[in-house]
Amino acid sequence: MRSDILLLSGIGKKKFRKLEQKGITSVAELATLTPSELADIFQEPNHHTSERILEQARLFLKRQIRISDFPNLPPLEQCLYFDLEATPHGRNRKIFLASFAAVSISKTVVFFAEQNESIAEPVYRFLLERPERYLVSFSEDDWDYRALMNLFKSEGLDLAPLEKMRSVNLYKQLKKFVLSPVGLGVKNFSTYLGFKGYSDELSNYRKMDGYKVALIYESGKYSPSTKKAMIKYNQVDSEALLFIHTAMEKIIELGKIGVISLPKINWNSPSESSHQSSLR
Repeated sequence: MRSDILLLSGIGKKKFRKLEQKGITSVAELATLTPSELADIFQEPNHHTSERILEQARLFLKRQIRISDFPNLPPLEQCLYFDLEATPHGRNRKIFLASFAAVSISKTVVFFAEQNESIAEPVYRFLLERPERYLVSFSEDDWDYRALMNLFKSEGLDLAPLEKMRSVNLYKQLKKFVLSPVGLGVKNFSTYLGFKGYSDELSNYRKMDGYKVALIYESGKYSPSTKKAMIKYNQVDSEALLFIHTAMEKIIELGKIGVISLPKINWNSPSESSHQSSLR
């Protein structure tokens, strides 16, 4: 059984092996250590890393997060959340899969390009028709937005009409102010907040990650069920972004800075997709 310690941000296999050698295999056991004891186990000269990990362990045990200030988030109903998948190799990586979720969209909209196709024009037309003012992605380096604009430019599509939509990187907005014990990765953070999308029982889908999806597509060898799993993987990421924003709005409504206990929040059923999609 996978240890919950590996869910903590900053704990990889190397650190976990050192803990395991000392008989520490759960977050509950980890939380009993002092910063000095943990620094000794990790063989690190200062306590900074150990103090951070122990704070994360304490937050994790009570399902809490800590916020230092309120993130400046755009209005939920004006946001269109999206995620892309692209081939992993070469200078001109092909974007072959894109999904879009929003409060106003009953079914997540998904675009999939077969091997000799492009999603550029259908995605472009879709965006021109959308009323939302913010195009929301979630990455450390703004790759999704830049890749999408480059795709349009490469096919000679005019970017001027899209200037009505501002790019928002939800990850960067949260990173400034939010400490999550599981980090801010889409899958771990949304699940920690209460998102159920990644618990889907479709076995092929649960084995997916972005790199596997890209490799499978690049090989050109995938069955209809595998294609469905690739689409599901991408779709749920977009839905998770919508959920994260919805949950953070609830947290901001509390008007409280500091440690926030997630189980005590009246979520009032934060918007969660039915996990159906409209494939275009």
